[in-house]
Amino acid sequence: MHTTDMRTDSDGFDVYKNANRRRFLKAIGALSMTGLAGCGGDDDDGNTPTETTEPADTTEAPATTAPPETTAPPATTAPSETTAPPATTEPPETTEPGTETPNQSFGDDPEALLEIEGGYLESGESKTLSGELANPYLFPIQSVEVTLEPPSDGWEVSSTGDTSFDTIDTQQSEEVGWEVTAPEDANGEIAIEGTVSYESTTDSADVPLSIPIQVFTPGNAPQDGLEAYFSLDGDTPVNEVTGNEADVVGEPTSGADGVVDSAWEFTADGTTETVANVVISEQLPINGEEATIAAWINASELTEPYSRVYQVDDGGNPGLGESTNGYNVEFFDTNATLHGQLWDGGDTGRDSTASVSVGTQSWYFVVTVAQGDEITWYAYSQTGEQSGPGSAPGTRGQSDTAALMLMCGDGRDTPGRMDEVRAYSRALSEDEILELFLASGGRPA
Repeated sequence: MHTTDMRTDSDGFDVYKNANRRRFLKAIGALSMTGLAGCGGDDDDGNTPTETTEPADTTEAPATTAPPETTAPPATTAPSETTAPPATTEPPETTEPGTETPNQSFGDDPEALLEIEGGYLESGESKTLSGELANPYLFPIQSVEVTLEPPSDGWEVSSTGDTSFDTIDTQQSEEVGWEVTAPEDANGEIAIEGTVSYESTTDSADVPLSIPIQVFTPGNAPQDGLEAYFSLDGDTPVNEVTGNEADVVGEPTSGADGVVDSAWEFTADGTTETVANVVISEQLPINGEEATIAAWINASELTEPYSRVYQVDDGGNPGLGESTNGYNVEFFDTNATLHGQLWDGGDTGRDSTASVSVGTQSWYFVVTVAQGDEITWYAYSQTGEQSGPGSAPGTRGQSDTAALMLMCGDGRDTPGRMDEVRAYSRALSEDEILELFLASGGRPA
């Protein structure tokens, strides 16, 4: 007996109904499934609970795509032989911060550190050369050394103290010095050569050193064109070039203290009406196209305006209003400055507008150079300090010869002393004037 599976007619109807519903759901798909799932049976009383329909199990599943064939993994390549890594370079040693070596370069033009003025040296005599060896750099310098070599045989160069130093701090200096002796036959300009060597922590330098020295022999003045030389050492003023004695007006006196040995001393009466003292040379060729006159003068108090140091005049008459052709150097009014003047046929050709300061009660070496219609003059102290030059262009009456008048001209006297007078018939160069200055007793520092 199939008790469990027996169905009534109504059951058959229900089965029929359910089969039709499944076909309907299949037709419309799942869109209405939610809404239709609540439909119940057709009992009249409506109390029969709605039959819960199981989700359709007849919905065809989507076609399943077969998975792609599995590709075998690529064959594993055997690893190549392992190459040894490159050798590792050890890193440079690390410098502790703050201990790096600073750059202490001297550059392309290292400093000389030392400057020495050679100056003048009399032949056969000694002179001390000294200076400061100064460090201008912003760091210390080390192994500092200065060497000097004699310029030639017969010279002696020896240090007077230390000339080498382990260290010279920044902006510091050291004194150095040498004694230099010239041989008897030395003359003219020479140079003492040497080297300044020094180092820093990163650089070194060897700087050449050259010290010029003017060597002179007293009395060894230029001779070319020399027409007159009055040493004024004796009681009579004699031109030592020609041997002729000069004329003397008034009463100048010999034997005064001079630059070289003794000198002559002159006075003035304070007026231009009479001539007090003057020495007048013979006629000399010193008023041509070129000429040079030089003398030491030590003027005292000036009492006459425009007192003459010396005057070249072809008439040779020192009296007031007697000037003719030539030139002169004089004091400006009664001031201790030098002034130049030209003469042309008895008239003033031109006065200078520039003056050269000198002074009184001191020795000055006064040099005048005539070139055409112009005279130029210089004044040097005994130690070589130069004043000037001054210049006076204008019109100068030239002549074949003229007299040289000392300490007076055109009636104007100069009180004071005069020494070492020389006159040339040519214009001396500046180097020759320096040589003449040294030969005449100048002693520069």
